[in-house]
Amino acid sequence: MITAAIVGMLAGLASLVFLAVPDIPVPGWLTDQSGAWGALLHGAAALNQFVPLGTAIAILGAVVASFGIGVVIRLTRMIISHVTGGGGST
Repeated sequence: MITAAIVGMLAGLASLVFLAVPDIPVPGWLTDQSGAWGALLHGAAALNQFVPLGTAIAILGAVVASFGIGVVIRLTRMIISHVTGGGGST
């Protein structure tokens, strides 16, 4: 349900981009939700029978969060390494 809403919003955003340029018509596969997007959403729903998507999303969220924490720690250490704070060699 959330995936369908996200795909619908992205399709609407892409439609607006295509409508901003009047010479290019909006492609049918973008506006037809029962076409390619419908097949994609049906495949994602069918995958839920084999892989619990709630668990997969929680694990993916934990991986992304740990990656973000690692990036913040690395950036902090890089910034601190440039500031001697009065110590170190002169």
